[in-house]
Amino acid sequence: MWVLTKTEWPTLVNLATVSQVGYQQIAKYSPETRVIASTWEQELVVAECASGEQARAVVRLIARSLAARAPYLDLFALDLATLDDEPAGAVL
Repeated sequence: MWVLTKTEWPTLVNLATVSQVGYQQIAKYSPETRVIASTWEQELVVAECASGEQARAVVRLIARSLAARAPYLDLFALDLATLDDEPAGAVL
């Protein structure tokens, strides 16, 4: 699945070529969190989120899109703040 990143410079990332999708805290005392797609040689920023909850919501959205076999996910067009409204018990 291809993902258009939610970053200052949007990039297309092929999730079939990454080994994992995870989180990275931006600064020690900041709630800002990045969603990262890791390959053997590099890390690609998928989304820059205002909080860990928002980052988890982005990963849940990616997981649901992968499960639905969606060929493309446009994160750049999404308002990430609306993803915070998902229930905490949502399946990852």
